[in-house]
This record gives sequence, structure tokens and C-alpha cells, in this order.
Amino acid sequence: MADGSALAYGLGFVFAALSGVAIAVQSGINATLGSHGGQAFAAAQSFLVGFACCLIFFGFDIKFRGTPLPTLPALKGAPAWAWLGGPLGAFFIIAIIVFAPRLGAGNFLAVFVCTQLTTAVTLDLIGAVGYVQRTFSWQRWVGVALMAAGVALITLFPGELAAKAPAGAAAPVGRSLTHLYVRGADGTAAGAAAARTAGALAMAARPGPRPAQGV
Repeated sequence: MADGSALAYGLGFVFAALSGVAIAVQSGINATLGSHGGQAFAAAQSFLVGFACCLIFFGFDIKFRGTPLPTLPALKGAPAWAWLGGPLGAFFIIAIIVFAPRLGAGNFLAVFVCTQLTTAVTLDLIGAVGYVQRTFSWQRWVGVALMAAGVALITLFPGELAAKAPAGAAAPVGRSLTHLYVRGADGTAAGAAAARTAGALAMAARPGPRPAQGV
């Protein structure tokens, strides 16, 4: 591997790690904004600011990296599924805003990373959506199984609450994945309760009428 390629390869891992950190932090940021301004506003704000940043990168890419402007014939030649990136990104952002406070950052992102990599290994195996097809490797699937075990440990043993739940809050009613995903605010695991408690305390500190609690 040439020196330039090795440097790019190493930087790729660094930025992949930083992206993972950014996703974890973004989940809490978007959910907090949603508790103050509404979930739809938080999703719209995230995409509007993201769109502005992408426009800046678009100009940088053309000006300094020499990437040619896209042409209409080239865009027409793209398959239909190539235009689904935006809707899938919107689905991800909305899911974070709605469900990350209920599940907790650890639970939400553990499931997210595990299913993301499982899907990626599957797409590599079948060569779908633009990925180069790779032969079957049992070692990769062992890695997926170990990640699934890690997700189970993270969700089943979320740790104790760092903040005291307000009076009248529902107590945790078990640690199964069914409770984590179905019960929501009515019967939550500790990770979800911690996030919801923080949101409730923030809302209680705001002046004016308080919205009714959802489920």
C-alpha cells in the first residue's frame, strides 16, 4: 500500500470513529431540542442546518477538489434507489428524536450499530446497492454474533439511575427487550427512565403551561 493510500486509509478509520462519537452526541442533542421545541421542529432544524453544511461541502468539493458539476444525463442514469438516501436519513433522525429519550443512548445506539453492521455484512455478501460483492466469511458473522451478545448485555444491564425519579413515576418493570421497545413511558428499563426523567425535569423548569405526558 502506497504511503498516500495508507494515510487515507488511516484517516478513514479516524473519521469513522469520530462519526460514531458524533452520532452518539447527536442523539442526545436532537432529543433535547425536541423536548423544548417539539419533535418535528428538531427534525427540521437538524436537516436544514445539515443541508447548509452540505452546500458548503459541495462548493468546496467543486472548487478545491476539482469534482465536476453533476450533469442531467448522468443524474438520469442513476438507479431509482440511489435517490433514497435523503428519506432514509430523515427516518434515522426522526427515530433518534422520538425513541432515543425513551430507550436511552446506550440501548438505542447499541441496537443501531448492531443492525447497521449486520445489514452491511449482508449487503457485502449479496453485492447490493452499489457495494462490491464479497465472498462468505464465517469470521465476519461470528463478529456479528458477538456484537449481538454485546447489545443484549447493554440493554439488559443498563445500570442504576443517576437522578432520582419524580414522585408518581412508574418503576422499572423488567429488563427484557419487549419492555424496552413496547412499554415506553409506562414501564421502562432504567436507561429509558433516566433519559425521560431528565427531559421531565427540564420541562418542569420552563415557565408557562406544561404539556401532557405522552406514552
